[in-house]
Amino acid sequence: MANRSRRSADSLELESMKRLQESRRQMLKRKTRATSTCPTAPVSGIDIVCLDVKHSMDNASEGCAQIDMQLCSYHQLRTAHSRGIRDPLSLGQSDSWRFFSRPGWDVTLQSECGPRYENVVDECYDGMFPHTPRAGTEGFLYCCTKEFILTDETFTDHQQAKQACDDQGFQLCTPQQLKKIFTDGFRDETWGFVGDPTRQAHLSPCGCQPKKMCYQLMYGYIPKTRRNMPAYCCQQTYAFMHVEVDPPLQNHASDTCHSKKFQLCPIQRLVDMHKAGIRSDKWGWVKHPGRIALLGLPCEESNDTECYQQRVSYLNDQTSSNRSHCCSSLIAISDDPFQDGEDASNFCDRQGLQLCTLPQLVTAYRRNTKSDDLGWAADTRDGTYQVIVTKCSSGPNCYNPRSVRPGDRFPAYCCQYVEAKITIPPRTQCTNMFRGCSEPLGIEDGRILDHQITASSSMGRNGTLPYQGRLNGWGAWWADIISDSNLGSNEWFQVDLLKPMYVTGLMTQGVRKGFIITYKLLYSNDSSGPWMVYMDMGSKREELFKGVTRVGETSHQHFAYPILTRYVRLQPHFLSHKHATLRMELVGCDPETCADPRSTDKRGVVNVSLDCQGRDCYVGNGENYRGTKRTTDSGRGCQQWRLHDPHPHCNITSDTYPGACLVNDYCRNPDGRPGGPWCFTEDPDVPWESCGVGKCTLQENEVLDKAAWRGYIDKSNTSDNSDLSEILPPATRQELRQLGHQKNDFILQCSFDKQPCSPDDFITTQNAKYGNCFTFNSGQNGVVRTTTKSGSSYGLKLTLNAESAEYLGLFGQRVGARVTLHPVNSTAFPDTEGIDAPPGAASAISMRQVIITRTPWPYGQMGCTNDDDDYMSLYSGKIYTLRMCENTCLQCAIINQCHCATDMIDLNRKKAISKCSPLFDNSTVPVCNIAQSRVQACVRGLWKRFQRGALDCKCDQACRDEIFELSLSSTMWPSDQFVPYILRDLHMIQDVRRRNLPRSMKEVRDNLVRVEISYKELNYESIAEEWNYKEENLLGDMGGLLGFYIGVSIITICELIDYVMDLFGLCCRKIKRCIKRK
Repeated sequence: MANRSRRSADSLELESMKRLQESRRQMLKRKTRATSTCPTAPVSGIDIVCLDVKHSMDNASEGCAQIDMQLCSYHQLRTAHSRGIRDPLSLGQSDSWRFFSRPGWDVTLQSECGPRYENVVDECYDGMFPHTPRAGTEGFLYCCTKEFILTDETFTDHQQAKQACDDQGFQLCTPQQLKKIFTDGFRDETWGFVGDPTRQAHLSPCGCQPKKMCYQLMYGYIPKTRRNMPAYCCQQTYAFMHVEVDPPLQNHASDTCHSKKFQLCPIQRLVDMHKAGIRSDKWGWVKHPGRIALLGLPCEESNDTECYQQRVSYLNDQTSSNRSHCCSSLIAISDDPFQDGEDASNFCDRQGLQLCTLPQLVTAYRRNTKSDDLGWAADTRDGTYQVIVTKCSSGPNCYNPRSVRPGDRFPAYCCQYVEAKITIPPRTQCTNMFRGCSEPLGIEDGRILDHQITASSSMGRNGTLPYQGRLNGWGAWWADIISDSNLGSNEWFQVDLLKPMYVTGLMTQGVRKGFIITYKLLYSNDSSGPWMVYMDMGSKREELFKGVTRVGETSHQHFAYPILTRYVRLQPHFLSHKHATLRMELVGCDPETCADPRSTDKRGVVNVSLDCQGRDCYVGNGENYRGTKRTTDSGRGCQQWRLHDPHPHCNITSDTYPGACLVNDYCRNPDGRPGGPWCFTEDPDVPWESCGVGKCTLQENEVLDKAAWRGYIDKSNTSDNSDLSEILPPATRQELRQLGHQKNDFILQCSFDKQPCSPDDFITTQNAKYGNCFTFNSGQNGVVRTTTKSGSSYGLKLTLNAESAEYLGLFGQRVGARVTLHPVNSTAFPDTEGIDAPPGAASAISMRQVIITRTPWPYGQMGCTNDDDDYMSLYSGKIYTLRMCENTCLQCAIINQCHCATDMIDLNRKKAISKCSPLFDNSTVPVCNIAQSRVQACVRGLWKRFQRGALDCKCDQACRDEIFELSLSSTMWPSDQFVPYILRDLHMIQDVRRRNLPRSMKEVRDNLVRVEISYKELNYESIAEEWNYKEENLLGDMGGLLGFYIGVSIITICELIDYVMDLFGLCCRKIKRCIKRK
């Protein structure tokens, strides 16, 4: 019975939507009028110029300023269109779109909103002209007369600023005027004077500032604190004029106002002026007979002076004032009556106005503006637009409709434009409104198998094949054919769902130099056709969906109506660089989970309200969840994303996460937190909670639903869960950059050699284990700081904020900072080389430099390397170290075999990455998801080989190493007496906006880390390898030995000769004696 009631309610809602859409189309019908061409240069009497000089989006406003105009607002464009102004460029020309005041969008003043400009997805502004998000970077301009001015000159007091605006025919802006300017898209961060002398304002988003510092949560509006500021000047709605006629009677005062096209102010309008901060010290005539009023200090009643709403003083006086309070009219009443409401509407259009709505009539009536005669007006109370004849003589809502008889003629009530709030089913939206039918159909998680994904062509190499076009995958589909132009191609990407399924939306991503900016969607129940094109049911034209324009963007296109189909084909239409690349996921459900399955028309369009029981679930970490759940797992209501009460969230808004669909109070996961979609709660004591949305599928080595943490703990093999880093999916670079400590929040105080330094002196890098790391004196900017002092009074001193409140359960086992000292221009590896500094203590680190010099081959035992050019490092450091070489070798092997990296390598090292694997020549190396069994097995296998030395890394010691011998000491910090001074400095003196600052002594002790680094002494130890036996030693020894041996040989010969001669002489003497005897 409940399901039947729900279906009945949904059917009524669908019929109501169709009725509203039809009434909207009727509202937008206008009679054809003569048109005139928009001038290309300023022309007297025409408030708009079509400037045919191209400008970039950033300096578009400067282009209009050169002709003393400003970018047109929506209101000015609508007025010009109503008066018949048309752009001289036809809609079919590629340059027919122009910039206006809304940043990042263009418009074109054409006769109607169609035919649609085929390169982009357009929207129709109030049924008059197309406006669209801009894909390009340059364009022509629509320039209009200035609606407001921010003066170049600055002023020291409010009166000077007021006079400067008066001299230009303007007035200091009221809060409501600034609201309109802000809504029109104008932005400026400059503080300036406004109508209220006690306030200052700027045209920048308020973000998460307290309500008292914002105007209606839109722009900055705070008590005046500065003396030297420019002025915000707006068109005059009030003037305090001098009555020249003598005596200055009330009718003369009224004529004075009429000369300026104003009228005497009703007393209620003066209250509005008083609230806006407008003051005067003289009495002036008002609209009430015989009354004068004073916009002075808070009113005090007396015998002859009365107070109106405790603000405006007024009294009866017929002659004592020669001034008049003049106000712009809230309602313009036509002099001529009209027999037809269409004629009355066209009259208001030509005045740059519209038929007054009932709320506008009520506002005017309460401010004593005449609307008590019958006249043409507009009734928009129930979401439709109906022209009626009414008056405000009675009834609180001015709804006194009068039937129109033939021959009746009535004047037209014309008011300022207000954007029509008509509810029409959008063509696409970021939220999936089909409850029970919003489950990803399985391209991303692999339920749709490789053979089910085909394409018209592909480049053929690994990483470009059709089945690799999965959302958030490491590869992507690359079409083989390069289009002759950016517009259109016959390429297609097709998914076979194996049976007819309800499809309610899709998500797309792209790769650099190959974005699909727009595409068409075709579908069929037979692979050979016929193929149906998804149509815009309102215009009966082929729908053109918006794709992506930048890296990391995911485009969500959830349909206005579901389709039932087996085959889905995406056809690229407008490309960014003549290439087509795609990653995709389909969203929908199985018809068997729905009541009245397969109830469609001949085109496969579902013609009944879906009543499905599919799971509300997410894939991956839930960043792409687009459901409508709005309560947490514990039942708490979700805080709306646009609000900052009760929990401010400057870092997570629709501006910081423009593609996250942060609308209403729906659960989302913009920053990729573990546990899936979450929201800020309405409970002031609970900042945020998970919404308990379960995962869609159960894959190997993945832990699902709200018991995810328990599943991961069960997988741990250690009692202290120290091995979780090898089990949990890693964070991406973007996640580390956004979720890690932010530089301005982390580094609170800094000094070097007793001179101040700031977070700007640190560079930011990412580490897979420690997140964001900040390096001082990195040398990357060419500047190297040196010190000539030693001792604890000098060196680098830091006060850091650990932000312990943001630590997450299993990841938050230790609180503090990791400090690593390394040479300038080298890469730090804090997981192996760092020391820990705890909060609530001052850690003093004294160091002594040690320089080790090694001799190269062949004199050293293993040889050494002089620089990192020999092996193509994957890290940013310019100085070679053994650790860098070994890590590069390991990561290169992982990239080559596992197609990912486990460390945060330098992605700018394209040549080194390409040497590791040519798959990533034109794409980014993703971080390895260890939770996937295939990746986990691949990484662990390579790690074991690395530990065994089986990767053949060929890493030598550096020929010159710089290391630091450290001495660490610590003491409790800060003292109880010093805490107030720290809190005062952080909250009152420093002008840098920071989050998560401590607010009490306990929070100071739990979060602040003091680190003091200095040299122990200004000398260093040098350890050098030297050659024990050099060449000259060898030559000397060889010469000595040779000389020795040569010297010995000559003496021996001489002695031998002498011996022979002596022997010969002895023989001769013996012979001689023998002869004598004989």
